[in-house]
Amino acid sequence: LYGEVGYRITPQWQVNAGARVFNYEDTALAKIIDYAGGFVDSDITTTGGDNGRSYYKLNTSYQVTEELLGYLTFSQGFRRGGTNGFKSLSATQVIADTAREYKPDSTNNLELGIKGYLFERRLYIETGVYQIDWKDPQTYREQLVSDFPVNGTTNGPDARTRGWEFNSRLRINDLFSATYSTATTGGKWTDSKTHCLYVNVTTAATCRTWSEGGKLGGAPKWKHNVGLRFNTTLTNDMYVWGTASARYVSKVQVDRSDSLTGNATVPFYDSYTTYGVNAGLSWGAYDASLSVRNVTNVQALRSAQVAGIMGYRGIYGTPRTVGVNFSYRFK
Repeated sequence: LYGEVGYRITPQWQVNAGARVFNYEDTALAKIIDYAGGFVDSDITTTGGDNGRSYYKLNTSYQVTEELLGYLTFSQGFRRGGTNGFKSLSATQVIADTAREYKPDSTNNLELGIKGYLFERRLYIETGVYQIDWKDPQTYREQLVSDFPVNGTTNGPDARTRGWEFNSRLRINDLFSATYSTATTGGKWTDSKTHCLYVNVTTAATCRTWSEGGKLGGAPKWKHNVGLRFNTTLTNDMYVWGTASARYVSKVQVDRSDSLTGNATVPFYDSYTTYGVNAGLSWGAYDASLSVRNVTNVQALRSAQVAGIMGYRGIYGTPRTVGVNFSYRFK
C-alpha cells in the first residue's frame, strides 16, 4: 500500500509527502550442482519475510525563476534479503544461520539540488549533492570449497555514501552544442563487524572483518563525460550531423574488500578513457549514419575473479565497434 500527497504553499513553493507499507514472505531454494565430483553441490531451502515494513518520502521544491527549480528530498529505500548456496563441510564446519541467508538492507537518502535553464535557455544544468545512510548493507561474501569459489552475500556494518552529480548542455550557436557531465561518490563503513561462515569456527580463513572507516567498493570516485555536436541543414530536405565524445572513469575499488590492500585478489580496476564518434545524413525519407565506439580500442577491465583452481576470469568493456545504419521511412 502506498500513496503520496502534494500541497502548494505559494505559487513557487510546493511540498510532497509519501509513504509505503508492505508485507512479504520468501521461500528460497539455493540449489547448486557442479561437475567437479560434488565438491560444492548444495540443496538448501530457507524461508523469510517481514510484516508491516514502512518507508517514507518528503520533498520540497521552490521555483527560483520560471526556468530554474531548487529542491530538497528525504526518502527511504529497501532491498529484499535472500539466501546463499553455502554448505556445511563437516560436523565441525557447520554453516551459520547468518551465512545461510542475508537480511534486507535499507537506506535513508538526503538530496539537495537545482535544475533548469540559464542565459536565455542557452545553458541547461542539473546538479545535486546527496548522502545515503545504509542499514545492514548487503555486501560480497565467499566460501571456498576445495578451492572452488561459491559466491554469496551477507550484511556488513552500517555505512554512509556521499556524492555530487552535475550535468549540463550548452548551445554554442546554431551549428554547435556541447555537453558535460561529472559525478563523484565515496562511501565508508561507519561501524565495524566480523562475520564468520561456520558455527563456533573463528579462524582468519573463515571469518571476515569490516572496519570502521574502511571504504566501500564497487563505484569509481570520478566519472567525466564530454561531448560536442554539429548539425546543419544543407538544403530544404537534407540534414547533416556529427558528434564526438569522451568518457573517463577513475579506478574502481572492488566490493570484495574494504581497502585497496585488503583480501581481494584483484584490489581495483584501473581507470580508463574511451572515445566515440558518430556522423549521419538525412535526405527526404532516407537516413544513413556511421558510428565508431571505443575508437582507441581500450581494454577496460570491469570485473575479475582469481580464486583457486578456477584461475583468472576477467570481463572487459566492449572493444572498438564500427556500425553503419541505413533506413527508409515509408509514407
